[in-house]
Amino acid sequence: GPPALGGLAVMLALIPVQAKLSGILARIRARTARATDARLRRAEAALGACAAVKLQRLEVLCAAEVDEARRAELCALRWEAKVKASSVLLATVAPTLVSLATFATLSY
Repeated sequence: GPPALGGLAVMLALIPVQAKLSGILARIRARTARATDARLRRAEAALGACAAVKLQRLEVLCAAEVDEARRAELCALRWEAKVKASSVLLATVAPTLVSLATFATLSY
């Protein structure tokens, strides 16, 4: 009856929100992968030329470049964790919202 339509309306309203969060998460994952690749390339280059780096005392410069890449990677990972948490929160709260909408429609 009508109460079921109230709950259905809430479920249908949550679909675009979840789709938007999924799209954001996909973009953040791509950015995280690029940041990780950049960090690994820098670390691999420094390790590959380890003897030259040590002879010319460039350890600090190489470490600074790798640290900078790691900071960018961590920033992307933090955003990814926030979006994932939002998605999980929405999925957890959705049944409660549907129930509330159903009972609110029932009381009218």
